[in-house]
Amino acid sequence: ATLYADLTLALLDEPAPTEQALADAFAVIERARARVLLERLLSAVEAHAAGRQEMAAAERSAALRQQLTWLYNQLLSDNPDSRGAGQRLSETIRQHEATLAQIERRLAAELVEVEPEPLSALQAALEPCEQALIYYKAGDEW
Repeated sequence: ATLYADLTLALLDEPAPTEQALADAFAVIERARARVLLERLLSAVEAHAAGRQEMAAAERSAALRQQLTWLYNQLLSDNPDSRGAGQRLSETIRQHEATLAQIERRLAAELVEVEPEPLSALQAALEPCEQALIYYKAGDEW
C-alpha cells in the first residue's frame, strides 16, 4: 500500500499535473484498490485452504508478502547504501514477486485477475452533466 501511495503522490506532486499524470495516478489508485480486494479474497481462500500443501503454500504466500513489504520499504528509503544494493533489492523483489504470483495462481485458480479500467473509459461512460468522485488516501494525504 505504501508503494502505491508514494507513486500516486509522486505523480500528483506538480502544482498543475498534466492529464497524463492524472490518468497515470488514476491507474495506480485503481490497481491499488484491485490489489487490496485480491489480497482480501486470497486471505479468505487461505483461511479455508485444506490439506498440508495448501496450508504450506498459504503460509509461504503470507511470508513472501511480509518480505516484499520490507523490501519495498528498503528500496524506497531515502538513503540507499549503494547503486549495487538497489539493483540487488530490485532483483530480489522480482524473484519474490514471481514466486508469490505462482503461489497465488495455485491458491486462487478460480479468481480472475482483471486489469482496472483506464481513466479514459470512466470519462467516456459519464454523461456530460455527470461527474465521478473518487477518494483515495495516500499515506496521510487525501
